[in-house]
Amino acid sequence: MKRCLTGFLVVAVLLLGGCRPQTPPEAKASDFSCGFEATLDDTVFGGTLKRYTAGTLELTFDKPETVAGLTARWDGEAVKLQFHGLSFDVPSDSLPEQALGEAVVGVLDAVLRGDVTGTVQDGALTIDGALNGVDYTLVCDSANGMPKRLSVPDYELEIVFSAQ
Repeated sequence: MKRCLTGFLVVAVLLLGGCRPQTPPEAKASDFSCGFEATLDDTVFGGTLKRYTAGTLELTFDKPETVAGLTARWDGEAVKLQFHGLSFDVPSDSLPEQALGEAVVGVLDAVLRGDVTGTVQDGALTIDGALNGVDYTLVCDSANGMPKRLSVPDYELEIVFSAQ
């Protein structure tokens, strides 16, 4: 009986020893670039997104045609807009919260601060949070943390991120 109990305990220790709680992967919230396609209200925007550090973002639009060639750069204090050789700065606090770039900067900054928690399911890290009382869902690849999709229903904003 003692041998049987000892054998059972050894097997249990060996089997359960590998069952460590795994920490979910972290979402990549800085130092990356990707393509994006965003639907804001009924308008579809597309282009390239570059994220450097907290508060920064660069969006270069290739669609719709009316804004193709526009680059918007957030530096944490202002947004520099460049379009067909013209350039001007806009204080970021004068932009509406529901502006495409403002929403992306706000969500990624919240992730960097660690103000969010996520769950892993079906190969995706899903982060649900709120920014200034507005709910959002950020879905990232669970293997590398790269953003895959951002949804902000109150702003009628859906963004799909893609590899370049």
